[in-house]
Amino acid sequence: MFALALGLCAAIPAGVWTAGVERAALTFDDNPIGAPPTGFFFAGSRQASPGTWQVRGNGAQRHLIHVADPTVTMRGISIAGVDRPAPADLKLTARIRLVDGDRAGGLVWRYRDSENFYFMTVFLSERRVNLIRVTAGNRILLATASEIEPDPDAWHTVTIVHEGDQIRAILNGIGILRARDLTVTEGGRAGVWSAGNSTTWFDDVTIEDYPD
Repeated sequence: MFALALGLCAAIPAGVWTAGVERAALTFDDNPIGAPPTGFFFAGSRQASPGTWQVRGNGAQRHLIHVADPTVTMRGISIAGVDRPAPADLKLTARIRLVDGDRAGGLVWRYRDSENFYFMTVFLSERRVNLIRVTAGNRILLATASEIEPDPDAWHTVTIVHEGDQIRAILNGIGILRARDLTVTEGGRAGVWSAGNSTTWFDDVTIEDYPD
């Protein structure tokens, strides 16, 4: 089971975690504006740095933002992950808004390091969603859906359900991709990612045991 001991949350502002036996929900409303959020780690893959991550918003309505770096090339990505173990079988959800640049971002899970993880890609400029496994730095495409048409100016909800070797990707409540992969069976950490050259907003990151 995915347990979050209260003592482990001491460094995270009150109200950020909804701690229980099976679920962790993170908002950014209690984090200082202009600084990275507490309780997260930051990493880069195929780029030299993890990029710039800040909390922004107005009043109590705040969200996490990745600031575009136009010098990043070759599909570099910036990762912001919850700095706590996540279950191997999980349901991971976040709200995302793809603002500019390549307009690409999504979810990361079963993350061990910057060269070994899974990620879901919402690539707005190319109208695609991908499921990808990264092993020893190599990206292996597991499934892809093309011709998606999400509103380019709206928030969207992205969800991954990974149970055993079964992976499902859900966009705005609609299942759009399935894949089967036996390569990585252990848990790791989970979170969100943005293309390094994109400005991307995130909010309401939720990690749950699946099935609960």
